[in-house]
Amino acid sequence: MRFLLYSLSLLAISTSLGCTGPGLFDRQSWLFGKDPPDDPALLARIGPTPAQRIALVRSLREKLNDAPAESESVAADLAQRIQTETDATVRVEIAKALGDSRSPTATAVLRAGLGYPRPDPDAEVRAAICQAWGRIGGDDARQMLASALANDTDDDVRVEAARSLGAFKDSANVHALAAALEDTNIAVQYTAMQSMKSVSGQNFGDDANAWREYARSGATNHQTPSLAARLWPWQ
Repeated sequence: MRFLLYSLSLLAISTSLGCTGPGLFDRQSWLFGKDPPDDPALLARIGPTPAQRIALVRSLREKLNDAPAESESVAADLAQRIQTETDATVRVEIAKALGDSRSPTATAVLRAGLGYPRPDPDAEVRAAICQAWGRIGGDDARQMLASALANDTDDDVRVEAARSLGAFKDSANVHALAAALEDTNIAVQYTAMQSMKSVSGQNFGDDANAWREYARSGATNHQTPSLAARLWPWQ
């Protein structure tokens, strides 16, 4: 009996919405975890879902690779979208795409996303911005990543900042990474040492004191263990 009443209620609602155009479940399919149909009138009313917006951003990112000459115009489009985008997963995709652009507009948006003390509020987005700076490289990237490494309150973002500083081979990054050796999070410290190894060509293992000394003076008395010692540490 209850099922019958429920069915009659749905029928009444469907009738009240009209018999033309998409049905009730087509109109509200986004409520049930599905993308709405590609109906212009419907999309004008409820807007594209996050999944559809992500697909659009990815298509723009592909355009960056296929038509580099349009990098600035695509970056401007992405910059406009991120200003009004409320879904963090979509902003992550936009940050990734901007990292491929490397245009003035793209770097301006990425700089704002790590603009402490008021960066993007979502840690996942800030981590994606760090990755983007790691691909871009250069002095601006070092400055922004060092700022994230020193100021971000999220451990994962600081780890990503340290990793991204090691992504582009510049010995000047050693000094930015050295500050992370004092971080309270062990994962941040470890990642910083791995990145210092990558950009310096030195290998002091997990000896934080040796890395501190190297960052301070450019040399260290630390002896890199031989292969035998690494394999047989009790030697």
